[in-house]
Amino acid sequence: MPKLSYRPYRPEDAEKLCRLQAAVFGIARTPDYWQWKYRDNPAGNNNTWVAEDAESDSIVGMNGLVPIRIGVYGEQVIAFQSLDIAVLE
Repeated sequence: MPKLSYRPYRPEDAEKLCRLQAAVFGIARTPDYWQWKYRDNPAGNNNTWVAEDAESDSIVGMNGLVPIRIGVYGEQVIAFQSLDIAVLE
């Protein structure tokens, strides 16, 4: 059984996220894509979490949470939209 840890996404995870998305969805992404989508968002920084297998030093799952600005009773607040959810079999 793999030893998994669940932790916040870090910028150095971008390459591993590219491999995870390719394995799960067959989609080729670049580290620049993850930087743009999750770190350079004009609404703020992400709140993405990853599942990491310590034995293989690979990311085996992710829950992407992209910040969005919304209005609630006339006030602007930051909410998160869950995207790019992926888990290896």
